[in-house]
Amino acid sequence: MSEQDDIGVRGESLVISRFTELFPTSRRRRAAYFHPVFLGDKFPTLDLLVQLKRIGRQMLFFTAQVKATADIPKRHDSRLPVQVSKEDIARLLTVSIPAYLFVADVVNDRVYVLAVDETMRGGVSSLPRTHELTRPNLRLLWAEVRAYWKQVRRPKYRTAFPFS
Repeated sequence: MSEQDDIGVRGESLVISRFTELFPTSRRRRAAYFHPVFLGDKFPTLDLLVQLKRIGRQMLFFTAQVKATADIPKRHDSRLPVQVSKEDIARLLTVSIPAYLFVADVVNDRVYVLAVDETMRGGVSSLPRTHELTRPNLRLLWAEVRAYWKQVRRPKYRTAFPFS
């Protein structure tokens, strides 16, 4: 395994670790807000399918692309270096569910998040360090994705495979 592979594995582990942080529930228990599923190394662009937990019977998801860096940014630099191609951004924009880019700073054990939306025109060469995936931002991400799904209506369609 190369150093770059080690950095990538560490980055994915950091992101999954953040998603599975435990928060108190109303019954003196602890539970995570998310259930991440690794899609495999061969899946193009998408690294994780992440399910929201704590919402009853609904199954709400978002997609995640994970990048990792060991480049230590300068102290005064507010951006984290990362390489996401224009093609990867275009692919993420074709997904019909919310998509996010997560960048793991494996040197400082920090994870940052950026929503991928239609305002993005090209690739990404750096990410602002303003949106760290902290505990309050995990709750905010959960609320944002839930709000997205509340406004989406499941379309009716005809199937060739009905239950009869």
